[in-house]
Amino acid sequence: MLSLVRKVDLHILPLFALFYLLSFLDRSNVGNAEVQGLSEDIHLHGNQYSIGLMLFYIAYSVFGMPANVMLRLLSPRLWLPSLMISWGVVTTLTGIVQNYKGFIAVRIFLGVCEAGMLPGISYVLSQWYVPHELQKRQAIFYCSASLAGAFGGILAFGLGKMDGIGGLEGWRWIFIIEGCLTVAVAVLGMSFVQNYPENARFLSVHEKQELLEKVERNVPREDLSHRQKFKLSDLRDALADYHIYFHTLVYLSLHVVVYGFTVFLPTIIKGMGYTSSNAQLLTIPIYVVGCFCSVAIAAVADWRAWRFQALTFCLCLLFTAYIVLGCVSSVEHPNAAYGVCFLIGIGIYGAIPTSIAWFANHLAGKSHKHISLGLQIGIGNLGGAISSNIYREQEKPRYKLGHFTEAGFIGLCFLSIVAIKVMEAYSSPNISKEYENIEPEYDNGEKEDTRVHIELS
Repeated sequence: MLSLVRKVDLHILPLFALFYLLSFLDRSNVGNAEVQGLSEDIHLHGNQYSIGLMLFYIAYSVFGMPANVMLRLLSPRLWLPSLMISWGVVTTLTGIVQNYKGFIAVRIFLGVCEAGMLPGISYVLSQWYVPHELQKRQAIFYCSASLAGAFGGILAFGLGKMDGIGGLEGWRWIFIIEGCLTVAVAVLGMSFVQNYPENARFLSVHEKQELLEKVERNVPREDLSHRQKFKLSDLRDALADYHIYFHTLVYLSLHVVVYGFTVFLPTIIKGMGYTSSNAQLLTIPIYVVGCFCSVAIAAVADWRAWRFQALTFCLCLLFTAYIVLGCVSSVEHPNAAYGVCFLIGIGIYGAIPTSIAWFANHLAGKSHKHISLGLQIGIGNLGGAISSNIYREQEKPRYKLGHFTEAGFIGLCFLSIVAIKVMEAYSSPNISKEYENIEPEYDNGEKEDTRVHIELS
């Protein structure tokens, strides 16, 4: 079974990670462009830049759930690359925007086009892996978001040097090159996207049967809902599941943090006294550390079934970091301020995969999984609309309001996970089914004693 799981990893995770890397890169490169002079060149004033950011997240949130319904009607191989082509075109067109109205238009369309990627990939992964395998894979896939920050910093540094080529400012080349890259990857990747285990082209007939049997033993048959048509009752059942509201609140709080962090990090570092180019480069180590720690936290959380504990650890790091940033002047103490940015990278990129995996585990056996994941991720991404309005132009470079507001949302997130933990303790004993009847990933050729010690997360 180990070799089969690794074979699935090899064919599923790298491509999805690349897709999401480009998704996160194309939504957050506006922060790199802003440092290079976007607002000045297209004559944005006051809070117009923040409004553009906010409208992206609103569109992203509204279209998340409908996009997952479309995934059911079509297929991952057709739907996901089509989304990439559409937002790649929009990203490229951002490079020729001349005024505020054009900026608003491209940000809205970008939100619409990107909305289906993360909930779509999360749903497809849940059809390939059993619950105890999921968080580590979610983290490997999601850490591409942190790599997008590092990759974006490198690209922004290099493309910023193209200022004046073709009569275009350097920030315009950021959008044009990165948008064209997304379209190219989507076209090339379309033939490599796998749909579901039963029609996987890289598996033999025996391997397909083995994988499907394992998934169906660990995940009830009705959860393999891509085989069913959409029913209005799925939406009703999703809205009646009270766990979804607390999990969505967790996801919303975390995305206030992650979008405030990724979009404004170059500006925050520049405020420490660095040049625009150096600020772009100094973002890279933070994202790289966050990437590796995300995978490490996920491995421990999957091994020990520690969802609550892993989230608590990450939230403690985040709360501490934002309190320090709010209290310490980044101008007078740039080294301390830069250091706590690493804690934010570790905390946020460890917390988000944990929250997704915890909710996916709760949804095991429910036919409304595709809708619930779409609602969680869609509504949760309204956090970006909040974060774009708490980091205000007039508060640069300290951003005290922004940092303390982030700390407040981290506190709200902690209260939400405590509520989830309490609900799990007092609800049906079947709530921990995701840890029962688990197939071991390793096979040493001997008949294993499959009895396991069940420990609630």
